[in-house]
Amino acid sequence: KNQTWYKFTDVKDDNYQAYTSRTKTFTMYFAGLQSGHIISGTFNFNGTVSGSGSWSADGSNGTFTTSNVSGNIDDSTDIIAQKILYGLQHTKAYSGDVNNLFISFDYEGTTLQMSFSKYSSN
Repeated sequence: KNQTWYKFTDVKDDNYQAYTSRTKTFTMYFAGLQSGHIISGTFNFNGTVSGSGSWSADGSNGTFTTSNVSGNIDDSTDIIAQKILYGLQHTKAYSGDVNNLFISFDYEGTTLQMSFSKYSSN
């Protein structure tokens, strides 16, 4: 599946380019336990925006919720970092597997997805 950037009206091309070229990065770490069809736990993230929160995913219906999400944006001109934090605070669903996670959220009447891939330094 080809992934593309959503064209936010307030994000400049150089902000997208900084992420595309990996000048700016964002990494999430999930920890959790499964009970029945519910998996829940905590997450933290770092890069251009850093913070933490709690999450819960329902495997039977694909819902994904977060709570207590807080974060600090290192660069106030990084509008994409602001969108990432917003997306994490407004999650509603997920899809994917242990290697790829797609988290959906609503933004101004449009459902968007953040895409995460499993990272290995090996």
